[in-house]
Amino acid sequence: MMPFEEDGLARSTVREHGVLQYRHVVSNTQDVLAILQSHNYPLALAGHYHFQQKFSLEGLATRFEQTAAVVGPTEQGIVKMPSGVTVYHVKGQKIDEGKFIRLDK
Repeated sequence: MMPFEEDGLARSTVREHGVLQYRHVVSNTQDVLAILQSHNYPLALAGHYHFQQKFSLEGLATRFEQTAAVVGPTEQGIVKMPSGVTVYHVKGQKIDEGKFIRLDK
């Protein structure tokens, strides 16, 4: 598990108006979640990150996923991030977990 870091490739915090925040959640998270709560919104996709990230919040049906940016493979030390895309299949009201398709092989 990586610690919260303010600098580097996998930084997880950012300063906004002088306040250190977890950078993978928007600053108005509560407002956004209140809007989503009354809708069937099973998957929220976002980018630009160089590899796939997924998280969910307990009690909320929406999955939040950062899909990989389609760029050349990136490497920093032991952290290797291949180039690729995520393909999701939708069947009825269900969206699968997605499959990462590498483009560099």
